[in-house]
Amino acid sequence: MREHNGLDILVLDDEEKLRDMMKIILSTNNENDKIFVTGDIHEAIEYKADLYFLDYTLGNGYVSSQVAEELRNSNDNHLIVHYSSIPIEYLTRKEIGLYDLFLMKPVNLQEIKNVVELTRDLIYPKK
Repeated sequence: MREHNGLDILVLDDEEKLRDMMKIILSTNNENDKIFVTGDIHEAIEYKADLYFLDYTLGNGYVSSQVAEELRNSNDNHLIVHYSSIPIEYLTRKEIGLYDLFLMKPVNLQEIKNVVELTRDLIYPKK
């Protein structure tokens, strides 16, 4: 049972400035949302979120598709967003299948809000 009626949102990005920017943007949506930002791949995999924003290139040779694959294997119900400056055309078919949505950097406020509201509608359907 969920302890709050907001979303649990995780942002995985190797750039601290972008993590901070995403946290600020996401914090404007709903006071009940819990936002967790990290640059650590293992923290991202262990954290149970409703919505994941994953930057593609994560430093040290890692890419977010490795994280997305782990999340898919967990069988948890969540949305995974590929947000990156790497165009979708550069991803393999397997990688494309791991993500639910794709956003190109620089992302804008409305795109992020739309993704959050879509996730909220899926988690808390209107009656």
